[in-house]
Amino acid sequence: MLISDTTAGAINQQIGNDLGDSLQYVATSAHFALEALPELAGLCGTLVEARRESGMRCVHHLTEAGARLEIASLPMPQNEFKSAEDAVQLALDAEIKNRDGLTELVELSIKESDHVTHRFVVALLSEAFSRASHLSSLLKVVQRAGEAGLPHVEAHLAAQSRKQL
Repeated sequence: MLISDTTAGAINQQIGNDLGDSLQYVATSAHFALEALPELAGLCGTLVEARRESGMRCVHHLTEAGARLEIASLPMPQNEFKSAEDAVQLALDAEIKNRDGLTELVELSIKESDHVTHRFVVALLSEAFSRASHLSSLLKVVQRAGEAGLPHVEAHLAAQSRKQL
C-alpha cells in the first residue's frame, strides 16, 4: 500500500463526508424546487455534483494507493427547513466542516511526508474554500432579502450564472 493506514482511514472518512453532504444537497435542492426557487435548487444541484466528484476523486486516490474503500454509514439528510436562510446556513456549515476535515488531511499528509496525498488534498481544500466563500456571500444576500425577498435572491443568482457563461 502506498499510503499509511491512518491516511487511508482519513480519506475513507472524507469520502463518507463528501457522499453524505452530496445527499444532503439533493434533499436541499428538492426542498428549493418544491418552494418554486429554481436558482437555489440549481445551486444545490451544482453542490451535489461538486461533492460527489470530490468523493469519487478520493476513491480514485485511495484505490490508486492500494488501500481498501470502507465507507461508513451515511447520515439521513434533513428534508425540511424553516426558511431558505436555514437551508443555506446548513450548506455553509457543511462546507466549513469539509474545509476543516481537508485541513486535517493536509496536516496529516505533512506529518507523514506523503507529498502525493498532500498535493491531492490541497487541491480539494482550495475548492472547498471557494464553495464556502460563495455560500457565505449567498447567506448574507438571503439574510438581507428575508423570505419575502427570495425572488430578488433568485434574480441575483440568475444574473451570476449568466456572468459565468
